[in-house]
Amino acid sequence: MMRFCRAGAILLFLLPIDLAAEIGGEEHFFLSEGQIIHWLPSGRTQKVSVEGRVEALYHKAPFLYYVSRREKGDAPLQLGIINLTRGGTYRQNLSGLGDFTRVRRLEGYGGVAYLLLINPSTPGQSGFLHRLDGNSRKRDSIDGVRDFTLHDDVPCLLQRRGDELFLNRNGNYLTLGLKGDARIKAFLDQRLLLISDELDTEVVDLRSFRSVYIYSEKRKFLPGEEYNLLIEASDENPRKDAEKYLYYKIYVDGQEVGRTKTALSGLPVVFKTRLETEGYHLIFAERWELNRSKNRYERVNNIHQPDPLKILPAANRVLKLIFLYDGKRHRLIREFETE
Repeated sequence: MMRFCRAGAILLFLLPIDLAAEIGGEEHFFLSEGQIIHWLPSGRTQKVSVEGRVEALYHKAPFLYYVSRREKGDAPLQLGIINLTRGGTYRQNLSGLGDFTRVRRLEGYGGVAYLLLINPSTPGQSGFLHRLDGNSRKRDSIDGVRDFTLHDDVPCLLQRRGDELFLNRNGNYLTLGLKGDARIKAFLDQRLLLISDELDTEVVDLRSFRSVYIYSEKRKFLPGEEYNLLIEASDENPRKDAEKYLYYKIYVDGQEVGRTKTALSGLPVVFKTRLETEGYHLIFAERWELNRSKNRYERVNNIHQPDPLKILPAANRVLKLIFLYDGKRHRLIREFETE
């Protein structure tokens, strides 16, 4: 679950009466030299008076969300929510941000603003997501967020844990195949989320919460016609005097579906299969090693086994799971197989 930490207090002031009175029909807001410009249905434009220079703006009727900063001194950022129908604004000084002062994304819905701030000196790292509720007048924050967007009023967070990049939607996790400095590229038709890194773009259907496609300008992915899951396992830096013969049994949804070939611990062993793409599958790779004294293969202790994992195969792609064993535990790398 996403947990936010409460902080801060909020101030209230009113918009000019003429701005509140002319709301109606289609309208637009845009930034010009740090000021909010309101384009009215009549074709007339006027400035929206807010304190400081505006750095980010987001409009979703009937609210306008903005981030501003005073041009002089060390005053903190301000996060504001303008109620265009009632003519009032909630705003809050964002103090105690440390080095996380650059706006990466601002969105909002129903009078609740979501603001992602990053450290400008390390733009490839995660930042802090702040949520300001103009209804309850509370502010919360969560760290470790690379990017986000709102879908059906719920924030979808792009996060990383070790080598794993994933989407977090209200405590539901979807592992992605991207590896680099991934960010949200576009959101189409209120359901398709395009996420890109330096090489590839992955398409996620937020309605079904699954990855449906991945494409690249520089690499060509295997189409997954004969198989769509490839499991590879090997030992990292095995000692010559401790080499052993081993293999892995593969279980899918609790049923044994096959095994890898047998090989020395320094060599990779591989298993390929095809899974249904309409739902999640539970995968378990079970390690077996040769006991030379007994001249038979034995299942290793649970503490040396890989953890089971839940996967959702992508359409027209081969999901590659790489298990690397360091003598104590396995670590996992997920990627899509390329030609």
